[in-house]
Amino acid sequence: SSLEPNITMVGTRTSESEQRRLQQLLTSEELGDRKPSQLLRRLQQLLGERASSFDTSLLKELFLQRLPTNVRMVLATAPDLQLAALAQLADSVMDVATPTVAQLQQPQEPSRPVMTSAVSGHSSELNELRDMFCRQLADLRNDISAISLRSRSSSRRRGDSTNLRQRSNSPHPRVCWYHRTFGNQARNCTLPCAAAENFNPHH
Repeated sequence: SSLEPNITMVGTRTSESEQRRLQQLLTSEELGDRKPSQLLRRLQQLLGERASSFDTSLLKELFLQRLPTNVRMVLATAPDLQLAALAQLADSVMDVATPTVAQLQQPQEPSRPVMTSAVSGHSSELNELRDMFCRQLADLRNDISAISLRSRSSSRRRGDSTNLRQRSNSPHPRVCWYHRTFGNQARNCTLPCAAAENFNPHH
């Protein structure tokens, strides 16, 4: 009848559409920015009427292949969970490890301006530390010089005071005891003595 070609064409289109969905299921469907549970629902949609009869272990394998490595490692510790529960667990892992997952999915090197800025920042910090160290070293040297100067000045004052006391204790340091005591009548003399020039022991 005239309906037979139309039925055949509809059947062909349905078959082709199903094949495309299966091809998408097997090869091109990725996680993207979706949650794992959303990915699982999408895979089940692509299966269409086959979802109820499709091999669950195969669907599980297709699902796990789309997940980041660190999420799969966590899910591997719960092999007995049903697929829906596994997807919920994957959601929780993704929520906790989102920065790490993003880095694993799209590793990016820092741009040159960012790297340059970071290097410049470190160089500036090093220069500040060096300047501060130089200032502290200069202050330390000044302190040492001041202490040394005060020490030498104190030593000189002590030496001058000692000499002054010695001179005050010896009012005639160049005249011996005999001449200080007996004057010109001294019969003995102890050198050095300023009066020795005029000393005549036989006098």
